Amino acid sequence: MIPKYAPINPALFEQVRKLPLSIRESMVQRILSKIHEDNKRVLREALERGLFTKEEYEKEYQDRFYDDYGSDSFLRYIDAVMDAQGECFLTENERLINVRDGLQKKFKLKIMSTKEAAETMEPKSD
Repeated sequence: MIPKYAPINPALFEQVRKLPLSIRESMVQRILSKIHEDNKRVLREALERGLFTKEEYEKEYQDRFYDDYGSDSFLRYIDAVMDAQGECFLTENERLINVRDGLQKKFKLKIMSTKEAAETMEPKSD
C-alpha cells in the first residue's frame, strides 16, 4: 500500500513559509486541485463498488460533512472504508460524529472523535 499522507519536515515547512505569497498561493491551489481529484476518485470507486448510488450520495451525503479545513470528511471516511485496514476512522468533524451510528451500521467502520480515541489510550487508574 502506498501511503497517502507523509509527515512534513519542519525545516521544509519553514522554507515554504518564507516564500513570496504568490508562490504559496499557487502551491495551495495545486494542493486543493489534488484533493479535488482524489475526492472524485474516491466517489467514483465507491459508486463502482456499490457502496451507495449516485442518487443516495447526492441526497444523503454530498456537501454535508465539510470540516473546518474544507475537506469532505464523508469522502475521507468512505476512502477509509474501502481501504479497510484500520479499526476505526478518527475525525473532529462534529457533523459526521453526530450521525455516526447510521454510517457505522451501513459501512461497517467505527467512527471516533480524536478526543474519544485519546481517552481510550489513557491508562486507567484503579
